[in-house]
Amino acid sequence: MRFIVKDKLYDTDKAELLCTFSKQWKSETILGTLYPYRDTDLYKTAKGAYFVTSTASNGKNYIRVVEEITAKYYLMNNDYDKYCEMFGPLEEG
Repeated sequence: MRFIVKDKLYDTDKAELLCTFSKQWKSETILGTLYPYRDTDLYKTAKGAYFVTSTASNGKNYIRVVEEITAKYYLMNNDYDKYCEMFGPLEEG
């Protein structure tokens, strides 16, 4: 999938898939605003940008560009081994 956000191209075929997890996404419906959980993929581009994508039940694809700190949070909580590979292990408490 390819997305354009603020004049930049984000391509899931060229970016590295870091992890998949379940996340709530805002959804406007005739019933009002809902926040359904959807399978979400976290990617990193060759230039170091992070983004998440998801597909709604109606087949529409969504993207959200995220900061590195948000990407770290998603990795820490969903694929700690990948987090350690990229950023090193957390200090023991």
